[in-house]
Amino acid sequence: MTGEYLTRLVAELLVAVATLSGYPLPSRQSDVVMIPHEELEQAACGRPCRVFGWSPPGATIYLDDRLDLGGDLFARSILVHELTHYLQQESGRFGNRRNCGEWMQREREAYLVQYRWLAHEQGAPVQAPLGVGTVPWLVACRDEPNGGNGGLGG
Repeated sequence: MTGEYLTRLVAELLVAVATLSGYPLPSRQSDVVMIPHEELEQAACGRPCRVFGWSPPGATIYLDDRLDLGGDLFARSILVHELTHYLQQESGRFGNRRNCGEWMQREREAYLVQYRWLAHEQGAPVQAPLGVGTVPWLVACRDEPNGGNGGLGG
């Protein structure tokens, strides 16, 4: 995948995410960096975890380099999810300090945008996993989840 293709894809998906989420388009486009899975795990979770993308504060999104953004619709949906986080950040809606409740709201919204985008692209409804919107994998909500994301990326 060329850098030019990725830049075009990000620009295209940013418009879709802004439309689906209601967030305004940012003044700058996010950079997307493809990194080895092990590096992504360390950066996002600090340990082995199930993560495909990560959006830390700033303008860079990190994606697992095993994702086929050019040929796999679900892989592109992960980028949609991370771009939703980028627009959330740029809008200032959730502020700089995130408590657990805000983190769960951010994730719920990003998953819903991801599923809406997938449904549009597939031309059919997407069956969301049970519990999407409630983040069932978090057993308890503490003031700050470990690593800021419960080990799931974000």
